[in-house]
Amino acid sequence: SHDRKGKVSIVTETNFAEHEVTLTEKSFKPFKEKHPFIMVGVAGALSAMRDFGFQTFDKFWDESYDEIEDPKMRLYKIVEVCKYIGSWTPEQIIDFKRRVKPILEHNYKVVQSNSALKVANRIRTEIAKRVR
Repeated sequence: SHDRKGKVSIVTETNFAEHEVTLTEKSFKPFKEKHPFIMVGVAGALSAMRDFGFQTFDKFWDESYDEIEDPKMRLYKIVEVCKYIGSWTPEQIIDFKRRVKPILEHNYKVVQSNSALKVANRIRTEIAKRVR
């Protein structure tokens, strides 16, 4: 039996339903550990991360949850993504781990080249502009 643990990190941020962005050190841990992730946070968090040079995982699963304003619907969509990833065969997992490496390396370099706090503040400011 293949080891299915450790495929993808679930990053749960402090705020989810509120219109206030609180990106913390937790948001950047997967970058430092070279781990793919699903962000359980406010709408627009992934989009803001992409604006600052990070790559996310829309090649591998549906990240449209990031655009859903309604917290219950966003969470429902995130659960669907988790179920999809959980359904992968051992072969799909091996293929994913191989194909995701360049993204993980890229994000690691981005987070190393900026202090995490500086990046977090820039992303927080950007999301605050988008949130009504």
